[in-house]
Amino acid sequence: MRLRNSAWAGCSVLLALLVLAAQGGHEQPTLGQAARVVGLVISFRDGRPPHRECLPYRVGMTGIQALQASQYGDRLTLQDFGGALGPALCRIDGVGCALEQGCLSCPDDAGRASFWGYYYRDGEGWQFSPLGAGARQVLPSTVEGWAWSLVEGDASSQAPPDLGIVDVCGLPRVRLPVIIG
Repeated sequence: MRLRNSAWAGCSVLLALLVLAAQGGHEQPTLGQAARVVGLVISFRDGRPPHRECLPYRVGMTGIQALQASQYGDRLTLQDFGGALGPALCRIDGVGCALEQGCLSCPDDAGRASFWGYYYRDGEGWQFSPLGAGARQVLPSTVEGWAWSLVEGDASSQAPPDLGIVDVCGLPRVRLPVIIG
């Protein structure tokens, strides 16, 4: 019996070391923390790489509140339409529409009508949100997305890059060994 307990203890230590090695020494959310985070992806369409950010989840948080909680929160221009429409995103970090342009859609640098498209990920990938970001409540362990998009064209083809919660928040992919015996 003592040999079996020693074997289990050795396996437990080995498993713990494997998990730590897989994380590369970086502080990353654990699998248990996944239920308390929301991923955010922003695609600017101006040559910079997509922005990825892992945010703390709050019960009742809306898509616009997730964006406001991001590192771009102080570089947003919003217009509040009140009622069911709520706030609309005009500009992030200088990309988008000025309030005087009407906010919801304006010409981009090439003169094409553009807007900030709001997306969320489900089991099938990115979905264009039929609700405004102020009306849609986010869920834990999901990813919210924003893409500077053209008015003309298919919204799904302009979605942010295909990044899930593991890609955005760095959650470790842990494969447990099978112990026989």
